[in-house]
Amino acid sequence: MDMKQLKYFIAVAEELNFRRAAERLCITQPPLSQQIRQLEDELGTPLLLRNTRQVSLTPAGEYFLHKARHIIQQTHQVSHEVRDIGQQTVRPIRIGYSGTSTFVTPVMQALKDYASLHPDIRLNMTCTNAGDLQKQLLAGQLDLALIRSSQPPVSVEINYRHLSEEPFFLLIPQENSLAQATQVQPEQLKAITLITYRRSDNTALRQQIDRYLIENTCQPADIIEVSDIAAMVNMVQFGLGLSLLPESVALSFSGQLTARPISGKANSIGLYLCITAQSVAEAYPLFEELGSSLHKQV
Repeated sequence: MDMKQLKYFIAVAEELNFRRAAERLCITQPPLSQQIRQLEDELGTPLLLRNTRQVSLTPAGEYFLHKARHIIQQTHQVSHEVRDIGQQTVRPIRIGYSGTSTFVTPVMQALKDYASLHPDIRLNMTCTNAGDLQKQLLAGQLDLALIRSSQPPVSVEINYRHLSEEPFFLLIPQENSLAQATQVQPEQLKAITLITYRRSDNTALRQQIDRYLIENTCQPADIIEVSDIAAMVNMVQFGLGLSLLPESVALSFSGQLTARPISGKANSIGLYLCITAQSVAEAYPLFEELGSSLHKQV
């Protein structure tokens, strides 16, 4: 598989017509068809359904289109970054983050303000779970990390600031009876379907939610696991269940859904800003500025 094949496939997938795709790529149709066949042979599955009237994507093709676009985008980004670094026009700071940390408005505002004041700095952002963020920091693969966790980093090599401790809120469709409650009690969760992150993703948020359910003896009637916040919120909107989320995340969707605080033990999760001695020099001023400004705002 090479970049040319990816570009050829994207063109066909977007045009759903080999002739138009060939014209767009400024090539003839036979070599285009040959490259797509070779790609399908290498992957071991059809990506396109072809007949005399139309071309359509298989489920594997739909998935591969998303991945191919991402690979092309990442390749362009890396090329630009390498060129800029080689020309010494920018200095990268590699920042890892837990997904829900981007819903904390002061975090995003502080990063925006810092980037605006330092045009020679490029913020390279990577999203993963809390455990992997700490491993990547210690391995020198990240310079800073914004980590959602129920406890601070355990390694003495990680310097951190505790930015906030957010309570859990329940995200509820407006027509659900729990939307009328001022505060949701743990026992009220026993009758719900909970939509939450997959346990296999090993996120600190899912771990803390599991801890909350155990400590308050309020196992939901059913649990639906998803891999991202967009799917979670969409499913809540369609009435398939409810979600437990940090306050900043839940309230960001309060225009479409109802967010209510919950009572009980272990009903919060922290946000930590972390750095190590291996971080690039440019990361330290950002660590200090984010730490001081966010501590005041969050």
